[in-house]
Amino acid sequence: MALFCICGGENAFYIAAAVAFHELGHLAALKITHGKIKGFRAAPFGLCIDYDRSELSLFGEALVSFGGCFFNILCALLVGALYMFFSLDMVVFGLVSLLYATVNLLPLYPLDGYTLLNAILSALFDPYTADRISFFASYVIGFSSFLVASYLMLTEVTGIYPLLFSAYIFSSNVKISRDCFEF
Repeated sequence: MALFCICGGENAFYIAAAVAFHELGHLAALKITHGKIKGFRAAPFGLCIDYDRSELSLFGEALVSFGGCFFNILCALLVGALYMFFSLDMVVFGLVSLLYATVNLLPLYPLDGYTLLNAILSALFDPYTADRISFFASYVIGFSSFLVASYLMLTEVTGIYPLLFSAYIFSSNVKISRDCFEF
């Protein structure tokens, strides 16, 4: 949804392809780590693969989280090479893939960057501390993006989609706050 809003409906094929390659990256990483897939589901701003996290090591968790973004970055590099060497113009697909990877690497719950940050922090700290640091980073960035999107909406009339995306991220963080700060 967010990519449709940013890139426009005329680029729907490129957006769908970027999402498909992203999920293929997660599936490839799950295959490498011998992870078990529970299922797929649609989220408000993309697709999600549900998998059994308890069977993965911290490295496996980080690999699965980064796998989708890695595939998107790889697609962008391949598109750049195809354009440079063969003048094959698929630049929109490359840019959409790069945008999708960049947004997903933000340390915001429920994006891949949050899981990646949590896996890295869990290697450095105990899981309790890692969860709280990850949540705090996500909460601050999510709330800040909501404030910026609200300001832009009110002053620049930039559209409602950044506000909706930031509201979704912020509300997701509010939901997990109960788990992180349960006494």
